[in-house]
Amino acid sequence: TTEARFGRPGFLRGWPNVYTESKAMRRLIGKKGVKGTLSRTVDLLGKNDLRKEYPDMATKLIPGQSFSNATLVEAKKGWGIVKGFAVYDLHDSPEGESYVAYKHWWNITEDEAWVDLTPAEPGSHTATVQVRLLLQSELGQKEERLLEYGSHMVALALMQEKDKIEKAVGKKMAQLGSEAHLKKVQEMVQDSFGGGGGSAAKLSAESSLMM
Repeated sequence: TTEARFGRPGFLRGWPNVYTESKAMRRLIGKKGVKGTLSRTVDLLGKNDLRKEYPDMATKLIPGQSFSNATLVEAKKGWGIVKGFAVYDLHDSPEGESYVAYKHWWNITEDEAWVDLTPAEPGSHTATVQVRLLLQSELGQKEERLLEYGSHMVALALMQEKDKIEKAVGKKMAQLGSEAHLKKVQEMVQDSFGGGGGSAAKLSAESSLMM
């Protein structure tokens, strides 16, 4: 989890002075970091308030899924999308020393107010204070990942083979056959990436870490 890997993220201690006084913060948000151009703190809505104010969207707004959330709000409300980062204080470190920035999208209304309808992670410090620091940046663009043609053909062949096996020898044998093919695909993928970080690193949820 994020907490296990990077400490306990939450809203900035010592706000707002820490924003200008912490060297670690200045490095993170500056030209050598995420290149922030504009920052604001935004009040978040709890689950009940979301249901009350945005009943047509509340159940579709998911913690940790700001890209799809902002896109949904744009479609429903017509509010533009702002791309950048959500900045957090790592509370397991001494105050003013460690921060993390995750790629994050939110919305902007007709009167240029920022609105972030992505709920806080349940149980997090952000969920307690219901405030998030947002930083607009050109680096906030989501990187589209396309399935390579070779991988697509392997996946298609695997599904076709699974159908043939199911018809021939039944569900149990189909499971065994699919597992054998899956192992082969995994070996091919590992060879393709040189035994690197694997799919978990490449397909991690929309987080972009910079410290």
